[in-house]
Amino acid sequence: MKKNFAILVAFVAALCMISCDEGSESLSASTAKKVLKKEITRLNETEKAMAVQVGYFECNDNDVRYQLRQLAANELITYKCEKVEKVIKGYWRNDTIETYFVTTALTEKGQKLVAEEKEVEPTEDETEVKNDEEFDWSQFPEASVDYQEFPEIKKPVEEEVLADEPEDGVYDDYDYDSDEPQEEPSAYDKAKAKESYEYVHLTAYAINIVKARNIEKTGDFTAECEFVLEYEDVTPVGRILGKVHDGERFLISHIHFKYYEDKGWTVKVED
Repeated sequence: MKKNFAILVAFVAALCMISCDEGSESLSASTAKKVLKKEITRLNETEKAMAVQVGYFECNDNDVRYQLRQLAANELITYKCEKVEKVIKGYWRNDTIETYFVTTALTEKGQKLVAEEKEVEPTEDETEVKNDEEFDWSQFPEASVDYQEFPEIKKPVEEEVLADEPEDGVYDDYDYDSDEPQEEPSAYDKAKAKESYEYVHLTAYAINIVKARNIEKTGDFTAECEFVLEYEDVTPVGRILGKVHDGERFLISHIHFKYYEDKGWTVKVED
């Protein structure tokens, strides 16, 4: 009996050790790197695109025009700029300022960098509960029932006749403003009326996870670490608008992980 009890105690102790080991499983650098790579791929964050304004538009920012000229130097867009005077009317006198209207268009080389819009893939948990499915409620009889049980009946609006309006219609076609001279649109107003543009997203760079480091267990089922990341496949858009270059590295810190018995380590999503 004592022997059987000793075996039972040893078996229970072994189970506890296994449970503790699973709950306290260490997060290795390779696992952290693999898990983060999977998550940023799901979020379509492995590649970045940046917006470029194309069309005809007012642009009085010297820095923005400088960047557009740099993109044109890389033959990604065509660029043209014109000065247009704008009159600011004041009480005592009018002031004149210079404004700038830019014309840009994507070249064939720029068209090749247009980024494809991608939808974020649902997580495994979201897929299991079918959160992304749309249900057709219109197929059931209750869909034909109106929410408003007693709809309001709108009465026709009666036209009001002004008491002092002449019955013979003498003044019907009279243009009260015909004697006032019409002001000619200014050069600025004409340019502004032609304004038409859109923002196009062009591929800027890709991100490569180089290393996970400084891994710290914050609990039996949680951990955090920092990552060394690197820019790669940097295009002129990334160099000019993003100010990054190929091989440049940066750190992201305090990335939290959580351990699940059925999934293992995952990137912790804050509520």
